[in-house]
Amino acid sequence: LDTAIRPMMAAVHRYEGTVNKVLGDGIMALFGAPLAHEDHAVRACYAALAMHQAIGRAAEETRASHGVEVQIRAGLNSGEVVVRAIGNDLTMDYDAIGQTTHLAGRMEQLAVPGTTRLTADTLRLAEGLIQVRALGPIPVKGLERPVEVFELDGATASRSRFQAAVARGLTRFVGRHDELEALNRARSRAAQGRGQVVAVVGEAGIGKSRLFHEFIHSHRTEGWLILESASVSYGKATAYLPGIELLKGYFGIDDRDDDRKVREKVTGKLLTLDEGLKPTLVALLDLLHVPVEDAAWQALDPSQRRRRILDALKSLLLRESQVQPVLLVFEDLHWIDGATQAFLDEEVESLPAARIMLLVNYRPEYRHDWGGRTYYTQCRIDPLPAASAEELLATLLGDDAGLGALKRTLIARTEGNPFFLEESVRALVETGALAGAPGAYRMTEGATPAQVPATVQGVLAARIDRLSAEDKRLLQTAAVIGKDVPHPLLQAIADLSEDALRQGLNALQAAEFLYETHLFPDLEYTFKHALTHEVAYGSLLQKRQRELHRRIAEAIETVYAARLAEQLERLAHHYTEAGLAEPAITFWRQAGQRAIERSADAEAVAHLGKALELVEDLPDAAERARQELALHIELGPALMATKGWSAPEVERAYLRARELCQDVGEPAQTFTVLWGLWLSNHSRGQLNSAKTLADEILVLAENQSDPALLLQAHHAAWTTDYYFGDLVSSREHAERGLALYDIDRHRGHASIYGGHDPGVCCRDSLATALWLLGYPDQALRTNRESMSLAQKLAHPFSLIHALDCTTRLHQRLRDPALTQASAEATISACTEHGVAPGYLAAGTVRRGWAAAVQGRTKDGLAEIEQGLAAFRTMGEERGRAFYLVTLAEVYGQDGQPDQGLRALAEALEIVETTNEGWWEAEIHRVKGELLLLRSPKAADQAARCFDQALEVARRQSAKSLELRAATSLARLWQRQGKPDPARELLAPVYGWFTEGFDTADLGDAKALLDEIA
Repeated sequence: LDTAIRPMMAAVHRYEGTVNKVLGDGIMALFGAPLAHEDHAVRACYAALAMHQAIGRAAEETRASHGVEVQIRAGLNSGEVVVRAIGNDLTMDYDAIGQTTHLAGRMEQLAVPGTTRLTADTLRLAEGLIQVRALGPIPVKGLERPVEVFELDGATASRSRFQAAVARGLTRFVGRHDELEALNRARSRAAQGRGQVVAVVGEAGIGKSRLFHEFIHSHRTEGWLILESASVSYGKATAYLPGIELLKGYFGIDDRDDDRKVREKVTGKLLTLDEGLKPTLVALLDLLHVPVEDAAWQALDPSQRRRRILDALKSLLLRESQVQPVLLVFEDLHWIDGATQAFLDEEVESLPAARIMLLVNYRPEYRHDWGGRTYYTQCRIDPLPAASAEELLATLLGDDAGLGALKRTLIARTEGNPFFLEESVRALVETGALAGAPGAYRMTEGATPAQVPATVQGVLAARIDRLSAEDKRLLQTAAVIGKDVPHPLLQAIADLSEDALRQGLNALQAAEFLYETHLFPDLEYTFKHALTHEVAYGSLLQKRQRELHRRIAEAIETVYAARLAEQLERLAHHYTEAGLAEPAITFWRQAGQRAIERSADAEAVAHLGKALELVEDLPDAAERARQELALHIELGPALMATKGWSAPEVERAYLRARELCQDVGEPAQTFTVLWGLWLSNHSRGQLNSAKTLADEILVLAENQSDPALLLQAHHAAWTTDYYFGDLVSSREHAERGLALYDIDRHRGHASIYGGHDPGVCCRDSLATALWLLGYPDQALRTNRESMSLAQKLAHPFSLIHALDCTTRLHQRLRDPALTQASAEATISACTEHGVAPGYLAAGTVRRGWAAAVQGRTKDGLAEIEQGLAAFRTMGEERGRAFYLVTLAEVYGQDGQPDQGLRALAEALEIVETTNEGWWEAEIHRVKGELLLLRSPKAADQAARCFDQALEVARRQSAKSLELRAATSLARLWQRQGKPDPARELLAPVYGWFTEGFDTADLGDAKALLDEIA
């Protein structure tokens, strides 16, 4: 029965006419469980079906040979099933007799209607597949000792191939005692409220999943909520795929559940756990692809939704861990998608005070950033040592004296890889090199150790080739579907009758190519190992692969029509492999849009990139151009978010889109493309090109008379003019943008134009321009408005934008304490959300300046250098001149004027190359100060630098920079004994100001004027 139960699970649905109540009663007696519920009766029939077929075949052969009816008696333990009669139609009647029936009767008496009681023997058969509650020992008449009795609570979500393989019997578990102990120690710490992360690392086939199985399905995890999930090779570009599977298991969601049923299950369990989790409901339903009719949710931009989803997952698990310890299992992280990686990163951060153990495994090529955590443990699984490999082979082969040379050859060729060892032994049995039974094999005459294949791929290929033609074809067909094989899909494309398909699947399971892993509501199979799947797929001719991919895609659209949103990536993959470009592009694009909605930008880039690869295969030139243009427009913002504004990939995408716009672009598309191209040029410091594009954008928007386009046109203009040093024009454009902006109408612009909110940006630019123009109080007030709006929007990138402006403003106001605080907030936000590398570098520079001004000069220099190095790595030139001036000032403070002058020379070179003039006056002024620091004899050179700074500041109407330059020159003249020229220079500039008298610059000017007087 142990080997017959699982292969027959599918058969029950097709035996409705044959499996009668008598059969159900009989097999229930064998299992020692009462017939108290129809579902449990159906489960109990699985084993009987295998017996039914075997007895039926024997009876048919007997009747055919001898022409007589037969009666067959089959014994099991101390009970018996008596087949009383077999008719011509092979229908059978059963009677169950013996001690087993007595035990079953006692279980039935104990069972409350609607429940099922079972013994420990039955529980062992179904270990890992069902959830039970222990009732303790129960005396049974006729038995010497009480019997341990359990009550069935329900089925588990048996997704693991090891769970599915238990009934078949796993090979002996050897050589991993130390690893199990490491897991157990971490479990103990997590149970005490000190959350743990344990990573198991090893090559394919080395035994990572088997180690997990032994740990999870043991006494060690009793009382724990176990949630298991795994990444798959085709799911690397599918956002949240393992997380969705984990949620389905937690909420008990079946693939056949409709949206209403999913909503019921999620709502019921969530609110039963904690009413306070109600705000997370919308995010969890959206993640599970259930349509959400919530205006507030729909109004969120993609990054806000992503934040809410991550918070919802984290809140759910943390709250559950307060009820019971939680074991989170994520397998095969080398195939993980970016969104699930972000979830795991956040989950790791929240573990230290939670009763959660995160157990992950992956191959060595995978990387993460958890290694520095004190609650992180890594276990590397190496090949089995010789002694353990010999122990495993003794279990597989036995102790026959003639097997010594074979065992040595197997260990040498497999290098102790358990999967390779098992497959090699199986191959030798199938080829006849070994004879006997498992654990008692012997070499057959003429067989030699040289028959062991050199690679595991060779072993698998040879085994597949030895299958019958029909079974090999079925295995290859399953491989085209994927490593996980839903039965409805296989049935739809296999071109086999139900009986033939069932027999073929039984054969493939008996040969351990496939396992059943999902029982209800639909059967699902999985390949024993990823290598098995790869070899089976690779053995198909390309023409046959394509045809099967096409049929699979069409079947998916039919079978999963009700919830097709969950199948977008799978559909796109199969249509791509089928060579059908048009539907493949459609589904890749939909998958990309879905990823953008969830701020899964890396996945969006992957999906849209695959669609672009297929565009060339479209036959119609005009349609090809329209599709390519739409894809580039959608790809641009995703590339900006993942690569940065200045990345060459961004420029290439928008340049190609601009070419396409000339032929097929609508005005709105052309505007979006030009805006993206403008931002790319601007961020790389190509300000002349950016200025040309900004002017073109403004004309286009004015011609369209579209307020939304006008807002973004002014956005480009206020930014470009600011960096050119045209501060008055920048202020005008920012104020016009402020007048056009509406939070409700324009909050979605962030996902299209530069990743940040235009209302935040116009206030930030206005605040900076106002300070330069000589209005520090107004600048601070406008900055506070920007921060308030960013916090209200709860949009990460926009908040970072506002924080950066706050830091920049405090630095220019020469307030090191506030600069340090806001710089640290900027750095923290960039790190938390994994975005805005440019702002992260800027925050690092400004924090370094604050440290230096507060007396930690060496630390400050190190941070400034670190930030500048990051800018060079990104290729971002815009703003770098300002940071070089910051570096030069700190070098001067540290007594290194020559180093500072070299930094200023580089800054001047940037200004001359890019025309980025907004900070040019400060370059000349700081140069004068450093020249004086290096040598008092350089007074004339310094004076010329100060004069040049004054000239630039006056040309730009930059009153704050004019005040600084005038103060520096007046101080020099005062030292030279020229008080009257000094006063005549500085007093009018100081007198112009009407606000900001508590700022450092105005305070210094006033102190100098008083000293001169």
